[in-house]
Amino acid sequence: MRTRASLIGLGLALLAMSAAAQVTGSGTAGTVPVFTGSGTSIGNSSAPITVSSTGNVGIL
Repeated sequence: MRTRASLIGLGLALLAMSAAAQVTGSGTAGTVPVFTGSGTSIGNSSAPITVSSTGNVGIL
C-alpha cells in the first residue's frame, strides 16, 4: 500500500512538471519586463528605468 501511494505521488509530480508553462519573449535593456495579454509571453513596458551612479534604480 505504501508503494502504491508513492507511485501515485510520483505520477502526480511528473504530471505537474510536464504541465508547467514556459515563458517566452525577449527584453530590451532599460525597460521593465511585463507579461503581455497572451499568457506566457513577455514584452517591454512603456516605463523606462534608470540607474544612478550610486546604484539606485528608478522607474520613470
